[in-house]
Amino acid sequence: MLIVSEFDDDDRLATPLGIADPEQALDGLVDARILIVDDNRVSRSVVEINLVRAGYTNIRTADDGEQGLKTVFDWHPHLIITDMLMPKLDGFDFCRWLRAEPRFKAIPVIVQTVLDAPELRGDIFDAGATDLIVKPINGRELLSRVRVHLERRRLIDHLSDYQNRLNEELRAARDMQCQLMPAAEDIAELCRKYPIEVASMCEPSSLVSGDLWGIDQLSPTALRIWTADFTGHGIYSALNTFRLHTYLKAGNASAYDPGEWLGEVNAFLCKVLPVGQFATMLCTVIDFSAGSLAVASAAAPYPIHSEGDDFRLLPLDGLPLGILPSASYETSTFPFGSGATLFAYSDALIETPEADAPALPPEKVADFMAANRSRPLEAIRSELVERLDAAAPAGLTDDLTMILIRHLGAPQ
Repeated sequence: MLIVSEFDDDDRLATPLGIADPEQALDGLVDARILIVDDNRVSRSVVEINLVRAGYTNIRTADDGEQGLKTVFDWHPHLIITDMLMPKLDGFDFCRWLRAEPRFKAIPVIVQTVLDAPELRGDIFDAGATDLIVKPINGRELLSRVRVHLERRRLIDHLSDYQNRLNEELRAARDMQCQLMPAAEDIAELCRKYPIEVASMCEPSSLVSGDLWGIDQLSPTALRIWTADFTGHGIYSALNTFRLHTYLKAGNASAYDPGEWLGEVNAFLCKVLPVGQFATMLCTVIDFSAGSLAVASAAAPYPIHSEGDDFRLLPLDGLPLGILPSASYETSTFPFGSGATLFAYSDALIETPEADAPALPPEKVADFMAANRSRPLEAIRSELVERLDAAAPAGLTDDLTMILIRHLGAPQ
């Protein structure tokens, strides 16, 4: 807190301040670090006496702005009381220096002044003051303002500590969630075992995500690729990804057919998801020996499939998971020979910056894929991200998942 005093007239300093009740120094605040900066000895003493009589015990003084600034850097006070008109460094520049230093931006600023002109008040607040009190000051008013700003500072500190702890926990949760999805070395191993090229990403809009995806080895010539997107963002949707991963990791969904597999997952989610929560999901099975792609959807965005130079959306529909236990899901089969590509993604790709005016509607994405069919999949993924970043410079408002898979040739 910065209290700026222009009071340099000793006669005015003799004006009774009115010593405040010591109870105004609230429990837990009496040891707050308070710095008084004033070139007038009497003025410093008057303010210090009021603070001491109110019970404050951790007070330092400085007799000009430069010494005050040095004390701020060395001592990091919670509250500063300073004069406005001082040699070497006046109150305006003193305040501006504080506000220019990130470590001290949170220190509140109260200005004492004998001048009450509106233009001066504006100058004082423009310099970075938080509060202002007109002289001759009353001790009770001074201490009340000190207490209010110290309480506010303590609350902000507590909230900041809580936010920091929460962010640390969310970052830890994010690291754990990343471990649920295929790691780079796992994908590299699959690319050695199967005739595929893969590019992927799963980027949360907040620290944790409601998206999840995976690749399961069904046989030496067949892979299951699936994506899931739980409703909402943040912690609640992230917890649901852990639920789903635990269920799938235990092998509870064992059907080979994508539609039947989605039915098994739906039955599970209907039991565990609260009312109002659901998931969209895509399940595909690539059979390299048969050169086929089997696909079933639970309201997932239409995947993009290519055979030869033809890139097109697969208009697959199905009820979201977790709503109706008796829901069934239809499997559709498409050719997937050498050179074929599958692109599965979450709706953030086709609804940024707004669902009604996306930068990359599905048809445009399919055209982009066709125009770039000879490029590496990672380069395609990277350019799509660049376009999204340009369309939403403030950041995505939804979790983004993209999985691109290309069939490179005959099974090894």
